[in-house]
Amino acid sequence: GLTQIVDVYDVGKGEWYNVNPLRTPRHSLSLAATNLGGRKGGLVYAVGGSSGGNQQSTSGRRATSLVEIYDVKEDRWESASKEMSIPRMGCSSVTTQDGCLYVMGGSNSLSKTLRAVEFYDDRIGRWSSLSPMMTGRSFFGSGILPNGDIMVVGGKHSQSWSTSCEIFDVKGGKWRIAASCSQLRHSVPHTTYASNVSSGRRPRGY
Repeated sequence: GLTQIVDVYDVGKGEWYNVNPLRTPRHSLSLAATNLGGRKGGLVYAVGGSSGGNQQSTSGRRATSLVEIYDVKEDRWESASKEMSIPRMGCSSVTTQDGCLYVMGGSNSLSKTLRAVEFYDDRIGRWSSLSPMMTGRSFFGSGILPNGDIMVVGGKHSQSWSTSCEIFDVKGGKWRIAASCSQLRHSVPHTTYASNVSSGRRPRGY
């Protein structure tokens, strides 16, 4: 069954504890967090997902456009002022250096992969549509590169898994093809690392 339970790991104490649960139980959702955006303590976004069925079967799947926002300091979930324009599950989301949320891809209730990209600014509570990805995909990885651009990695396209990768130029608003992965990947966890170089040389990013 679906659960609303939210657990937090305290790194300093080495312990798990519960916080207030999600308002809506769901699976195949995406999470993104930021300590920017005008709220002390930071925010966690719970984006999309399916409020029915299961990951293995299309029976009863219901993709949702719901976005809930967790206020870390207040230990409180609230719904975004507006939902996404497209219901989606298996999407990927990131927050950029200005604290804004980008939501990419996913699939609808019929398991059709999506190219659509949306942008949410919590400071004004408004969604905007951006240039779609070059390839529709779901259950893929995403991360912020050292220059602020967004990279998406692998995932599922139609009924097959993909090695393809793309990079979104945040300032230019366009996608470009990146080198492909060496292996097919699904539900890709993705993080980024930038080396701190003090000599004035350009930092490398991975």
